[in-house]
Amino acid sequence: MKRRMVCLGLVTAVGLGVTACAPGGERLPDRLEEIRPTQVLPSPTAAAPGGFQQVAGDHFTLSIPSGWAEAPVGNSPMQKVYKAAANERMLLGIVVEKQPRSGVIEQSKVTEVGLRSRGGTGITRSEVAWPDAERAIILDWRQKAGGPQAPELRYRQLMIEVNPSLLVTVVGAAPVDDFEESGILAAIETFRAKA
Repeated sequence: MKRRMVCLGLVTAVGLGVTACAPGGERLPDRLEEIRPTQVLPSPTAAAPGGFQQVAGDHFTLSIPSGWAEAPVGNSPMQKVYKAAANERMLLGIVVEKQPRSGVIEQSKVTEVGLRSRGGTGITRSEVAWPDAERAIILDWRQKAGGPQAPELRYRQLMIEVNPSLLVTVVGAAPVDDFEESGILAAIETFRAKA
């Protein structure tokens, strides 16, 4: 018997209505159920903290902490990168994937397996109801940033399946000791993907 998808209406702080679907509310094909995250996180808050500034790009909006600015992308697959002026190891990056070969459940599982093989620790993968997303997955992990003297970084990655033809991802990273105060978690809560 199929379970019905439960849709929740979320209301932003300014009174605009958006819709998100509660994760886990429907039965997926067996191949996806087998790799579906078992943890479910609460939906994001609606408003950015004071002092944050909104930035936008193709298919996304995001509010970043004051003192952060756009940085060169370099050889990265990211479309946009924002860094903290006070600490270059604190960053937020955006990846937009059009016509993905697979959905967010599969891609997040592949990412998890890759992280484990490259020394990632404390890896969690969770489904989350996100405004205007068909499905969203959050990955959290820790990993050394490079050479033997490099600090361990903490990461949070939000992967949003806007529709079958568009995945939009934001990833934040900061040294473990600075992560909680970096503003990354609050910034990711403001991330919105759009077709």
